[in-house]
Amino acid sequence: MTSPPLPPPPQVQQFQQPVPGPGRGTIAWAMGLAVLMCLPFVGSVLASVLMITVGLSLRSKGGLAARNGVHAANWGLTYLVLTVVLVGTHFGLLWYLTADDPDGIEGFFPFGLIITAWALVSLWHLVLCTWGIVASGQGRELRGTGLPVWRASA
Repeated sequence: MTSPPLPPPPQVQQFQQPVPGPGRGTIAWAMGLAVLMCLPFVGSVLASVLMITVGLSLRSKGGLAARNGVHAANWGLTYLVLTVVLVGTHFGLLWYLTADDPDGIEGFFPFGLIITAWALVSLWHLVLCTWGIVASGQGRELRGTGLPVWRASA
């Protein structure tokens, strides 16, 4: 009597590292959330600078990452300019109007409209950064509002 042949030994499968997908530019929009640090005005400047530097560094990756990075950098520059102008104007006028007379300003409005405008721009910044994170995470390009200073490399 013969015994049935033995089955072949099991094949050992080689482990392969997962290949990361192409970049999407999410990190550039996420840098905008640095504004949530508890440093008024300084957090806004830091978030803008981070968005610009990270967004422009993504241009070398090409594709969707480059486009989303450039849009984030453009919005970061716009937010930086608006922050410096509005906050600088607010405190410059505050210093100028109260230099001789500490009671030179009566009430918050209309003088407070400048800082209120900056608060609304900051709120839009948070909405736009969150929207950019979600859109780029889904593989879509977000054409953010902002000064069109930089373009993604072709």
